[in-house]
Amino acid sequence: MCIQDFQVTSKLGMGKFGIVYKAKSKQSHKTVAIKVIYKSSLRDGNYQDAVNLDRERRLQANLRHPNIVGIQNSFQDPKFVYLVLDFASGGDVYKVLSQERHKTGLPHEVAAAYLHDAASAIAYLHRMHVIHRDLKAENLLVDSKGRLQLSDFGWAVHAKPPHQHIRRTMCGTPEYAPPEILVRHPEYTKAVDIWSLGVLAFELLTGKTPFSRAHPATSPQTAADCNNNDGSSTQTSLSPSAGSGPTAAGMQRAPGSAEVAAASEVEEIHKGDDHAKLYGRIAGWGGSRDSLFGRGTRGSGAPELARDVVMAMLRPVPGDRLEAGEVLKLPWVALRGKGTAASATT
Repeated sequence: MCIQDFQVTSKLGMGKFGIVYKAKSKQSHKTVAIKVIYKSSLRDGNYQDAVNLDRERRLQANLRHPNIVGIQNSFQDPKFVYLVLDFASGGDVYKVLSQERHKTGLPHEVAAAYLHDAASAIAYLHRMHVIHRDLKAENLLVDSKGRLQLSDFGWAVHAKPPHQHIRRTMCGTPEYAPPEILVRHPEYTKAVDIWSLGVLAFELLTGKTPFSRAHPATSPQTAADCNNNDGSSTQTSLSPSAGSGPTAAGMQRAPGSAEVAAASEVEEIHKGDDHAKLYGRIAGWGGSRDSLFGRGTRGSGAPELARDVVMAMLRPVPGDRLEAGEVLKLPWVALRGKGTAASATT
């Protein structure tokens, strides 16, 4: 297989290492997305990028789920590596939320359907012992039927218990990062994906992530640098170390001294980083429902059942968060999951 086997029709997007194109197979006439990676970007000090690309290709090739973008093939020539992916015609969820009519969130029934699809993808990954580590609106694509498909497995990792499920590499996107990944010597598990799912749920409901500057409790949509120290691929901890993060006792109250101390420590760790204040807000949040959904907040218009879903995932202590399969059983998500796919792109 080679690039001449496809008719490239348009550019879909551009990333750090290459470009994604819409194309049509000359043999099957099927529309696909082709991710074109510059080999030059994978040389000379970019060893980890090459490792990530190979891991992405191998992982995604073994995944089969209606809410996950499938990889159909891969090939290379002297200059480029090509990944042939399923094509999602509706674009990504971040672009959907950027539309003027969705600036304050999606219709509640669409938000619930999208969350159901995202949670289904994460539940499947976790059953396969895979942690995605970069769940966000930009990495969720809308297909022709209005279903979401999870994409971009560049930071995904196979993490099978009992020896590989603890990770230490700091990676992902700042406003989706959980408290336990921000401490000085982090160690985390698949619970990081559940926190990111909670951030996504709030974003679908309100149009903004919960901890950015635009909300009292959220930051620009930029990817964090990932410092790989995992052994096979080392990762940073998502579980707060003693005295460095909020406790279960602080879940239903306003931030107190422990949360303030956690925020101060995290800001000091990331001093000079553009995202230090954002990280401080995440680490210092004690799990207060009112801070996200109280009167006058961006989330004040969310249905009560939807608030329950968000709060079940945005729990500062990783072990207190629901599993993805349990999220699918919560009434607001389960009821929508029994219906037909919804779309906000039309």
